Amino acid sequence: MSLRDRTRLLQRNVQLRDARLFVVATEGAETEPRYFEALQTHGLVPRSRIKLHLLPTTDGRSAPQHLIERVETFLSQYRLLSDDAVWLVLDTDLKSGNRCAQLSELTTLCRQKGWQVAISHPCFELWLLLHVCDAPAGLSDCASVQSALRNELGAYQKATTPALCCEPSALEDAVKRARSLDPASAEWPASLGTGVYRLLEALRASMP
Repeated sequence: MSLRDRTRLLQRNVQLRDARLFVVATEGAETEPRYFEALQTHGLVPRSRIKLHLLPTTDGRSAPQHLIERVETFLSQYRLLSDDAVWLVLDTDLKSGNRCAQLSELTTLCRQKGWQVAISHPCFELWLLLHVCDAPAGLSDCASVQSALRNELGAYQKATTPALCCEPSALEDAVKRARSLDPASAEWPASLGTGVYRLLEALRASMP
């Protein structure tokens, strides 16, 4: 089967023909895709220059190997340009006994393929929390992160991106806070942290 032209993925009435394509495979089915969609809806990532093509989990198959399979299936259908990018967004989820081995295998494979990873510990909601405050002490799992989000926002639902996360100043704060938590030598956070800020920096580097 011949590869299809990636310009078919662009919105012709919105995006320039040379818009850069970011293929983003997410472990989550709702929280992560809705956040990235909200970035473009609110103009934090310009639609004219950047096309975010999201590959969320839709069948419950969210293990790292399934994210890789999802990306490989997409790439078997479309011909990407050299400056297009592939990102995998997932959590440490250390409740799984072999998760460290899975993440090690995933990061090695992605490095070989020229793909990027954005891993959060313990979960993607930490990235949302950093939009509104510094990470409080005592966060140990996703439940505690979600509880902190509710304390800061008054309410939080996984299917809805908090409005505060769509403000430019909040995004700047999130990037700064996440960068300060990032251990420079680690492939993923062994303690509290999130690599999602690296994806946002890559997106912003593509903006005019």
